[in-house]
Parts: sequence; structure tokens; C-alpha cells
Amino acid sequence: MKNELFKKCKVCKSSITKINKQHHLVKCNNCNLIFCEKIYNEEEFIAVYNKLYNSLKPQYAVHSIKEFKDLQNGKINIGYHRKRIINKTVKNKSKVLEIGSGVGLIGMYLTKTKNIIYQGIEIDEETHLKAKGLGINSIMVIFL
Repeated sequence: MKNELFKKCKVCKSSITKINKQHHLVKCNNCNLIFCEKIYNEEEFIAVYNKLYNSLKPQYAVHSIKEFKDLQNGKINIGYHRKRIINKTVKNKSKVLEIGSGVGLIGMYLTKTKNIIYQGIEIDEETHLKAKGLGINSIMVIFL
């Protein structure tokens, strides 16, 4: 499965066009979904995630470690543009499902600033446990 590629849109099965060769991104010609053309197996996915976030020297160390420490200290810094988009689209009393919720940055922002029902979904156990430790409503999904 290591070298398999999507030949059609994974949602609507329409034709796709490459839009970014370096990151293997394609765009559906029908529904405009942008996604990675490569099909990763579970081991490859876990290895990439661990390299980026969970190793002794993660590639995103400054970002991921600082973000988590800030959340532990009650500091929620989601950035101006992300905050604008969220405030424009998520209304009070909304229900929000975040797929790929990480350590819970968005979940914490939403639950602290809006009256919403939040559910995060994360695939990485270590990250999921960090979110739970912060009191974020997170569930872990396991590949089958």
C-alpha cells in the first residue's frame, strides 16, 4: 500500500487535478475537496505523527510543546485569523465536532468563550491524553 495513490476524489469519486507536487495535494474537479493523493497505511501515519509531535526532538517542538504548556497555564492563543473565522462561523449554543483536535486548543477556546457543545476527535493516543488532561471533551479513534 506504500505507493498507492488516489485516482479519484475520495468523497464524490470525480476526477482530480494535482495542485501541489511537493506535498502530493490534489483537488476534486467536482466538489473542490483538497486532499493528499498518497494513501498512507497505519504504520506510516503513526511514524509521521510521532516524528512531528511525539519524538524526543519533534519537528514541531516549538509549536506543539509551547502550545500545550500555554494551555496548561490557561493561556489560549489561537491567532487573529483563526479567531476571526471561528467567531464568524461558530455561534453560541452551536455543536462543534473537530476532527484532528490535537491537544485541544480550539476546543478550549470554544468552551471558554462560547456556550457550545464541543467534541474533539484525535487519532494519536499521547495527544488525546494531553487533551483529556486539560479537561477537553476528546475521544480517540483507532484505525481498523
